[in-house]
Amino acid sequence: MVKQPLRKLVLMPDEHIPLTRLALLFTVAFLCGVSMRLSIPFLAFSSREEFQTSMLIVSLLTVGFFSLRAVMSMIAGYLAEQKGMLVVLVVPATILNAAALALYIPLHSPALFIALRAIQGALSGLTWPLVQLVVACLVPSYLRGRTLSLYFAMGSLGLFLGDFLYYLVHDMGFEVGLALSSLIYLASVPLMYWGMRGGLPYAQEKSEDSVDEENVVDHDLKIVHCVAILGLVNNMIIGICTGSVIYVFMREALGIGRGDVALVLALAQLLALIMSYITAWIADLFTEKMVFIVLAIIGMNIPILLSAGEVTLVLLALAAASLVQKSLIPLTRRAATTYTRRRAMAVAEVNAAMNIGVCAGQLLFATLYDYVGLATVSLTNAKLLLVPLSFELLSLPYAITLVALLRAMRKSITQ
Repeated sequence: MVKQPLRKLVLMPDEHIPLTRLALLFTVAFLCGVSMRLSIPFLAFSSREEFQTSMLIVSLLTVGFFSLRAVMSMIAGYLAEQKGMLVVLVVPATILNAAALALYIPLHSPALFIALRAIQGALSGLTWPLVQLVVACLVPSYLRGRTLSLYFAMGSLGLFLGDFLYYLVHDMGFEVGLALSSLIYLASVPLMYWGMRGGLPYAQEKSEDSVDEENVVDHDLKIVHCVAILGLVNNMIIGICTGSVIYVFMREALGIGRGDVALVLALAQLLALIMSYITAWIADLFTEKMVFIVLAIIGMNIPILLSAGEVTLVLLALAAASLVQKSLIPLTRRAATTYTRRRAMAVAEVNAAMNIGVCAGQLLFATLYDYVGLATVSLTNAKLLLVPLSFELLSLPYAITLVALLRAMRKSITQ
């Protein structure tokens, strides 16, 4: 990996970074992270405990969200690329998302919860890819990696605070929690508007270390397909540590209160944020292939940690899942766009595969949980929960795909 020289950290005389707009969009990511994370446990626990629904119904809160977000993300990308529609899409979508959060209060039923979560997924698909595009294009190409890392870090801090806020207010009731979530989301609207206005100053700039179009290995789509399959299998594993089902699973498997569940998840987010610097350090010192290997090893061990049914080990499993998710997203996007000219299609393929992985993992976990529950198996005098442990079987296709990806990348370099 070729490192950027230190002199490039100094802005050229004709370069100007709109720091105010960046600060506004960073704040938006933080506020919306708080709001969305605060609402999830209220919906999950209400569906499971108040309405006595199956775990499969609880999982649909996440599946509906991710499914429509994946579809609308591609539509948003097309509209932004072909029509230049940014503010006209993002600001109304943000307002409607805040309204959807408020509608959970009067529309109090599991079926309507699922419908509203799907609508929120569609609105999020229209919002966040375009916000990330603006954040990237507000800075020169050589600063984009660090800028986006800071942006995602702000979002992660928002997720941490959202779980911690639930820990503080969960006794106040469903209505108070969702009203607070809606108000926090609504507070981001004026910040979103001012942050998105003003165009994309560095949209057409080409990075010096980007791959030359003439040298792109256009026929080597095997790498893109391997990245997509790797993302799908990975997200099937870590998908069980996200969304609505993990709140219910932890409450029932660990026997702890609702607030304590959210507190453990908050600590996991904070721990993952700290651990993410380790993978960044590995990427700087070694290569992206080494990071793929490290993340795969971590991901394959998550089901074992989760199946232990002990708070400390479950905390490590959740932190590891969050770490893998935060690290793998930019890594897969970079790999997908390096080996083909059809970069938009490559990113769309990887994005779709990873969203399908989350949905498949959630549905499989919920279905098994409804049939098996908290059944355990004994391994070396330790009792492990059968449902999360069964996801260890995905380690085999994970390892096979990883080997195929690394071989394809090495072959491409030598050609």
